[in-house]
Amino acid sequence: MHLFDPTLESRDFAINSANNKALSYGNCPDCKSQRTSAAWCKICDIANLKGKFNSWTSGNSMIDEFIQYTQLNANDSTDYLEWIEFDQFDLVENTNKRGAFSSIYSAIWMEGPTWNLDEEAEVWTRNGPIKVILKRLDNSHNINQDFVNQICSGTRPSIVSGTPPVFARLMLQCLDADPFNRPTASQLYERLGNWVTAICDDPDPSDLSNQFDIAEKIKFSNLEQLHFSILPCHERAIYYSRPLNFSEPFLYEKI
Repeated sequence: MHLFDPTLESRDFAINSANNKALSYGNCPDCKSQRTSAAWCKICDIANLKGKFNSWTSGNSMIDEFIQYTQLNANDSTDYLEWIEFDQFDLVENTNKRGAFSSIYSAIWMEGPTWNLDEEAEVWTRNGPIKVILKRLDNSHNINQDFVNQICSGTRPSIVSGTPPVFARLMLQCLDADPFNRPTASQLYERLGNWVTAICDDPDPSDLSNQFDIAEKIKFSNLEQLHFSILPCHERAIYYSRPLNFSEPFLYEKI
């Protein structure tokens, strides 16, 4: 499967992108223009998004303009950002982890992202509920150009030792300083899906599966090297099943 050959990966990525552009998704039933992806008309769907600009706001003009920019330049139903009100999220939990300039939370997005177009009703259905990651930006109550410049100053996380090379290369593509060199969300979805299919459906070892197998061994090897402190046990602590002795008076003591 040459798609996962490390020496051909960049070339294959470009070939797949070119093939995607050559695909025909039919014409829009409204404006008759050719769709740029499945169930997506660049003219009609962008006009629909633009018509809703006045129905939402983040409360910050810079954020609003950025979201609107992605919507006005979208080529796919997964190729733009949306403003989602916080009350659309449930079971929000702090993961006690940090990202770049942010705290990380997990949550359930009740409606979920757009999924399929109901052409008769002319509305997009959504694929929710779905678990998502939320980032709470530090000092986000005072976002200005200096704040944005600080976030976009070029700082990149380092690649963890033991990361599969094929995954590390994809990560570097996603972190490319030129946004036009980064894969889109739909391209990432396709790439990761191909990996899962290749690993799970092919019983024979491959270069791709070997990379992830080696990464797993390194991960568990690192876990084995961790040292844990053993605390003394309390005399009445129960760490395993044992018969209860109801003659012990402390079981009947009233608090």
